[in-house]
Amino acid sequence: MAHPPSYQDATRRQDWLELVAPYIPISEYWDLCQVSKRFHAEFAPRLWNDPVVAGSLLNRDNDLEWFYGFLAAMRGVRKTTRALVHSVDLRACAAGTLEFSVYATNSCRSLRELPFTFPELRCLLLDGHSNIDIGALAGTTAREPPLLLSIAQCQLQLPTQFFASPLLRNLVYLDVSDMPGSLKGPLVQKALSRANLPALRILKAQGREMDDSTASLLLATFKEQLWSLDLSRNKVTDKLFGDLHNYAFPAGSLRGGHAEVEGELQYIEGQETSSLGQFCFVRESEWSKTFSHPARFFVDSPEYTRSAAQDTLNNSTRLDGRAKARRDSADATKLTFAGGAGNLPPSLEHIQDSDIRQPHQGITHLHLNDNRISSTALVNLIMRSPGQLQQLECDTTLLDIRESARPGWLRSSLFASATVSGILGAAHIFRPVFSSNLQTLRIHHSLVTQVVTLDLPDVSKMACQWVAETFLLPRAEMAYPQVFVPDMNPRLQSLTLTHIPRWSTGKVIDKLVTFLKLAAEQEKEIQKSKRSMRRGDTATVRGLRHVRLEFDPDPQEDEEVENGEHGSDLDPEELIRLAAEEFSFFGGSWSSSSSSSAPPPSVQTVTDAVRGVEARHSAVEAVEVSEPRHGEQQQESVRFSAAQSSSLSSYHKHYRAWNGSEFTVPVFGGSTTGSQATREYMRLLQKNSDLHEDVRPASPCHVAAGVPEGSYVYEAAWRSMLTKGYGIRWPKREEIRGMKDVLEGIKEFRKGTRGKGLGVHYDGVLEVVRGF
Repeated sequence: MAHPPSYQDATRRQDWLELVAPYIPISEYWDLCQVSKRFHAEFAPRLWNDPVVAGSLLNRDNDLEWFYGFLAAMRGVRKTTRALVHSVDLRACAAGTLEFSVYATNSCRSLRELPFTFPELRCLLLDGHSNIDIGALAGTTAREPPLLLSIAQCQLQLPTQFFASPLLRNLVYLDVSDMPGSLKGPLVQKALSRANLPALRILKAQGREMDDSTASLLLATFKEQLWSLDLSRNKVTDKLFGDLHNYAFPAGSLRGGHAEVEGELQYIEGQETSSLGQFCFVRESEWSKTFSHPARFFVDSPEYTRSAAQDTLNNSTRLDGRAKARRDSADATKLTFAGGAGNLPPSLEHIQDSDIRQPHQGITHLHLNDNRISSTALVNLIMRSPGQLQQLECDTTLLDIRESARPGWLRSSLFASATVSGILGAAHIFRPVFSSNLQTLRIHHSLVTQVVTLDLPDVSKMACQWVAETFLLPRAEMAYPQVFVPDMNPRLQSLTLTHIPRWSTGKVIDKLVTFLKLAAEQEKEIQKSKRSMRRGDTATVRGLRHVRLEFDPDPQEDEEVENGEHGSDLDPEELIRLAAEEFSFFGGSWSSSSSSSAPPPSVQTVTDAVRGVEARHSAVEAVEVSEPRHGEQQQESVRFSAAQSSSLSSYHKHYRAWNGSEFTVPVFGGSTTGSQATREYMRLLQKNSDLHEDVRPASPCHVAAGVPEGSYVYEAAWRSMLTKGYGIRWPKREEIRGMKDVLEGIKEFRKGTRGKGLGVHYDGVLEVVRGF
C-alpha cells in the first residue's frame, strides 16, 4: 500500500488538463501534443507509455514485423521521447508470430537493444511468442532494469545462467510458465536465487513439469521472500505441503480476538501430528456457530503499535475486511508499475512504496490448480497456516478413499485410474477463525453443492454424474451436512466454483441457486447494517461481490453418450454384479430391474446444516497428555486399544507418540442411538480395522453430523461412508436423457429474479465460463 502523498502534492493546485485528460480518446493525443509545451507535457507521456497497446487501441494491425519496424524507427527518435516508453507488451501480437528462421536475427538484435532503446522500460511482456529467443536478453544491461518480465509459452529453452543476468536484478514479477526445460538446473546452480533476484515477489511457474523435489528446492531458495507463487499444472503432490509450511509461511498467527463473532481455536498442548500440526478444536460462541452475530459485517478496528515506525500495513497483521483484494496478475502488476496505455506512469517513488514491492513475511497468494493434491492435505495445510492466505486457488482435489473402503464398482483392480474428486466437510477451514485474511478462493464446486466428481474410465461422464448425484450425494449429505455459505466468511470477496457439471438430475442446480439466494441475502443484510450505522460508526465489509461458475465441457458432445445405455465399454452384467456385491445401506442391493433411485438418508436440510446444530452429546472425558521430552528428535508412532462399547456409544483409546512424548486421546467410535451418520460410522469401524486411522479433532461439520463436541474421530472411517457398504445401479438411457442443463437452470433463475423485487436477486458480478 502506498504512503500518503507529500505535503507539496497534497496542497498544490491541480491543472485542469490533469482532470480532463483521462476522458479524452487516445486518438486525439497526437494532435493535442502539437498545441503547446504544456499540452505536450501532459499527453506525450500518455501516448508513448505503452506504444504497442496504444497502437491496438488506434485500430492498427500490430504484429512482430510491425514491431521490428517500430524499433528501427525509434532509434532515430530523441532519447527524451524514448524514455517515455515504460511498457512493451507484445502479447496481442502472439497470434501473428513470424517464422523464426526468417526473423531470428531481428528478434535477437531487437531484444538486446530494448534496454538501450527504451531506457526507462519497466514492463516487458512476450507471452506466446514461441519463436523469440528470450536468451538474447541474458547478456544485456540497463540503467534501470525492468520490474516485470512475462515470457510464458516462449518455446525456446532458457540457458541456465539466464536468471543471473543483471537485467533481471530488479524484477518484482516473473512469469516463466509453459516453457521447455526444468527449473531444477537453475536452482541447483543458484542462478535462480535470492542473490540474483532480490526484489522478486511474484513468481509464476505453471506447466513446468515440476515435481515435489524441485518445488521444495524452490521454496527453500526463496523462503518468505515471495508473496505470490503459482505452481499450477505441475506434478506437485501432498508431499510438498510440509516444506510449504516450513519455508513459505510466516511464524505466529493472525487468528484470535474475535471469538464472539467468529469463534476461536482451542489448541491442545502436547497433541500434534506431522501432517495436521497441533490439534485444535473450534470453540463456538452462541453467535459464531450460526454465523449470525450482529457485528459480523463490521470491519476490524484499527491496530495500534508502540512504535510509529513499525509497518503494520503488511501481511504480519490481519486485514480489516474492507480492503480490496490485492491482485497478482500480469495486467494488475503492469498497471501498478507503468500505468497502462493512455495513462500517466506512476513515479518511481510511488512504485518503491507500493504494496506490491513490499515483503509480506511469506506466501499470501497461492495457486495450486491442476495438481495431484488430496482434499485432506489441503485442509491440513490451511489448518496449520497462521491464516495469512489472501488468495487460494486449488481447482480440484482428490478424495482420499482407502482401497479397502472402495466398493467393487470403484476398485482400482477394475478401474486403475478411477478418481473421486471434490472437497467435503471442509467449509469451516474457510471461515475467518482459520482463514482470517482470505479474500479470493477458487475451489471445486462440491464445497457448496456436496456433489463430487466421479471419473471412471470407459464410463460416460453423464452416467458418472448421474451416479454421483443419485447415490453418492445422499451419503455426502449424511456424513458432511455443513456446506459453505456466504455468511460463513463475509470477508471473502470472490469465489470461483470449478468443474461444475453441465448436466444434472437437478440437484446441482438447486444447490447453486440456494447459494446465490444466500449471497443475495448477505447483500441485503450488509446494506441494512450500513443504514443502521450512525455517523462515525465503523464501516462494513464488502461481502461476496464476485461469483464465478466454471463449467466442465458438455459431455453430450461425446459419442459415448449416444452409444448404449450407460456409455460403458464394459459388460453391463459385470457392472451390475459389481454394483450389487456390496450390501445396500439403504435396505437391499439394486438389481437390473430397479428403476427408481435410492431413497436419501434422513439428514438435516441444507438450511439446518448451514445455520449450525446444537451438540446432542456431552463432551468426552479429559485427555491424558504426557509432557514432551527435550532434545529428542521429532517422531510419531501410533497404537490403539480395543473399542470400549456401551449400549449408547463407544470410545477408543488411541495412543500416539510425538517428539518423544506419548499422549492418549479418546476417539469417538460411533453410537447405536445417535444420528444415522454416527451409526454407520460405528458399523464401519467394527467391520474394518484398517479404518482406525487419521485421528483428528471433530470439526464443526462432524459435530453437525452428530459427533459430540470435543471428541476425536477416525477420519479414514468417516470419509469411507461416502462409498463403503452399499450398492448402486447404472442409469438407463431415458434417465440420462432426462437430466437437466445446469447452465440453463442458472439462466432461468437469474431471469426469474431480475427486476421482480423478490429480494433474492444477486447484484454482485455473476460470471459463467463454459468449458470447451
